[in-house]
Amino acid sequence: MIESGTQGTILTLTAALSRAKFPNTAGYATASTAIEGLTRSLAAELGGSGIRVICLNATALPETERIWESFEKYGKMAGVSPEDIAAGVAQQNLLSSGITLRHVAETAAFLVSDTGMGFNSHIIDVDGGRFTVI
Repeated sequence: MIESGTQGTILTLTAALSRAKFPNTAGYATASTAIEGLTRSLAAELGGSGIRVICLNATALPETERIWESFEKYGKMAGVSPEDIAAGVAQQNLLSSGITLRHVAETAAFLVSDTGMGFNSHIIDVDGGRFTVI
């Protein structure tokens, strides 16, 4: 982008595990946190060339295969259904409903658009207020 003089946005993606405290997630949490640091550093390095770098940090999305499989796995261990786990996750949001893949996609589209020009080096939480860090 620098060589061609192209301005634009680099959108990185992480997970709410960068802020949560759950057992058996150290590797994933560390990787997510590292990507957030990379986002801030790249934003500082590339901003002068008109390149924005923003990180989208999404909560667990039950409609995705990986998250649903984890709900099934932990549900079996706890003796509850994956639907019950999904409902419990949704209740932890500050909103009355859970976050969907569509919410995440629409947020991403906004951030990379001209309307989202005010964002650079930000870590944007799409989690219904569950893990938000200010």
